Amino acid sequence: MSISHSSWTRRFLTTFDAVCDGFAFWMLLLCFAFFLPINPVFAILCLLSAFDQFDDVYYDIYGRHLYPSKAIYEFCNIILELVCLLVAIGLEVFTSIYFFYFPTPFWLVAHVLAFCLVWSSVRDLFMRYRRKRQVRSGIEISYV
Repeated sequence: MSISHSSWTRRFLTTFDAVCDGFAFWMLLLCFAFFLPINPVFAILCLLSAFDQFDDVYYDIYGRHLYPSKAIYEFCNIILELVCLLVAIGLEVFTSIYFFYFPTPFWLVAHVLAFCLVWSSVRDLFMRYRRKRQVRSGIEISYV
């Protein structure tokens, strides 16, 4: 059984994923720069998570990862995606609080960036491993 999207839908979703991963990459680099003097450990995690998001952009464009598929890399990827999700939740809470006091377009853009971070991390956490499981079981399903 094969579930496939139309060519236009597949290209749109791949482009949307790459754009969200790119926004997540730049946002995590900004978090690295912001948190470096305050909390260097979390700043290093943000930097590593930014490079993981860059790997996701590379995967969206070229269809392969920059690092091999070993168990330790997969475990690190899960941790770094959770860091991205933590930054996204923090950004969403921060923008939700300040949007009610200062309803400016800046906070609307911050909501969109938080959505991009959440989309990027959740999609990578669930869809990547779902795709691997189905290919291993012999059923090929094309998602995006």
